[in-house]
Amino acid sequence: MGFSVSASTAILFTSILLVLSNLYIAWENSYVQVKDAEEYWYDLRISRLSTRLNLTSYSYAIGSNHYNLTLTIENNGNTVNVGYWSGIYDGDYVTLSDVADDDVGFLSPLEYLLPGESISLNITFIGLDNSQHTLWIFIGNGCGLGIKWHYNGSDVLIDTTSWTCPSEVT
Repeated sequence: MGFSVSASTAILFTSILLVLSNLYIAWENSYVQVKDAEEYWYDLRISRLSTRLNLTSYSYAIGSNHYNLTLTIENNGNTVNVGYWSGIYDGDYVTLSDVADDDVGFLSPLEYLLPGESISLNITFIGLDNSQHTLWIFIGNGCGLGIKWHYNGSDVLIDTTSWTCPSEVT
């Protein structure tokens, strides 16, 4: 006549167990991903709270039609990887690398900047006009040091420095 009641019950139970096991695996994977994201967010938040760069000094050399500016930046927070730094100079993205290759770059090839250590950053071939220039230096966790300066006809003057870290979207 057909399937017996016990055979159809066995197939039904087997199907339910397979569906539940697949649902559990999917739920567990999602749970692990959410926990990993929470841990990453927490580590990033701690990193942002304990990181700070400051401009400690600057010097400049004026040429016939341009000037070069050297900024000394001190790390007052956790150890930061200099290789992950990037910059925005007057609105354009710049790679902060060896100064021999670019117009903006480090004078010393440090890989890590420890707390209390300083690094020099050189900006070359800046035109001798009185326009304000801006350099943002961003580190690996998204925080950045902004520096604004201008040439007043005889000297280079730092106008402002600022430190900012991104806030989360709420």
